[in-house]
Amino acid sequence: MSPVRRAPAAAALASLLLLAAACGSLDAPPAETTLRDDGGEAALAEAARQALAAAEAAPADAAAALAASRWLFLVADHRLQRATCEWLRAHPDACREEVLAADDRVPDAARAEVASLCARGLEFAERALRARPDDFDARLHEGLHASLLAWAQGAAKALMAGYGRRIDGAIDAVVARDPEFDGAAPLRLAGRFRSKAPWPYGDKPAALAALRRATQVAPGLVNHLFYGDALAASRRLAEAEAEWRAAVAAPADAATRWSGGFLREQARRRLAAQPAR
Repeated sequence: MSPVRRAPAAAALASLLLLAAACGSLDAPPAETTLRDDGGEAALAEAARQALAAAEAAPADAAAALAASRWLFLVADHRLQRATCEWLRAHPDACREEVLAADDRVPDAARAEVASLCARGLEFAERALRARPDDFDARLHEGLHASLLAWAQGAAKALMAGYGRRIDGAIDAVVARDPEFDGAAPLRLAGRFRSKAPWPYGDKPAALAALRRATQVAPGLVNHLFYGDALAASRRLAEAEAEWRAAVAAPADAATRWSGGFLREQARRRLAAQPAR
C-alpha cells in the first residue's frame, strides 16, 4: 500500500483510539439479571434460563455450553430488534437514513442488555471450543456474540478489544467450511459485519457478494433485509427496495423465529421512509 493511501487509515485508527480512551465502559449486568426480565417473550427467556442453568451444572459438557450460547444469542438478538423497533415507533417521521441507523440509536440500557447476554454467550462458545476445537456451530456463535458485543461497545472500543479480529477469523473459518449452514448464517454474518464495520474490516463489495449469495441459497426474511441494507449503503436504492419488499413477504426461519416480527416491521419502515432532504 502506498504511503498516500496508508495515511488516512492511520489517522482513522488514531481517532478511534482517542475516542475509545475518552469514553466510559458500558455497565452491563450479569446475564442472569438481564434474563429476570423476559423482554416481552417469556418462553424465550425461560428457555435461555434453563439452558444457562444446565450449562453451569455441567461445566465439562460442551453440548450444554453450546446450547446455552445459542439461546443467549437468540435472546440478545430479540432485545436488539425490539429496542430498534421501539426507537422507530418513537420517531414516526424519521427519514430513511435515520431508519437505517435506528439500531445505532437505541438507548444505553438496551446496549447493556445485549452486552450482558453476549458476553456470557461468548464465554459458553469459548468453553465449547476448548472441548471441541473444530466445532463449527461453536465457532459460528463465537462470531455472532462477538459481533453484537462490538455493536454494543461501539467501533472504537470494539477495535481496542480485538473483536474485529475475532469476528473476521470466525467468519473466515465458518464460510470456508459451510457457508449455507443454518439459513446461510455464515454468509449473513460475513455480509452484515463487512457492510457495517469500519476500516480495516469493512468491505462493501465482499459484503454484497455474501448477502446476495445468502438470499439465493436461503431467501428468508433477515437475509433479504440485510442485503437490502447493504445495497442501500452502496446507493443502489431500487434494488434495496426490492429486497425489503421481499423481506416483508418472506417467512421467518428458525434463526429469526423470535425476532421475525420486529425485522418485518423494520423492513416496512425502510420502504415507507422518505430520503433526507
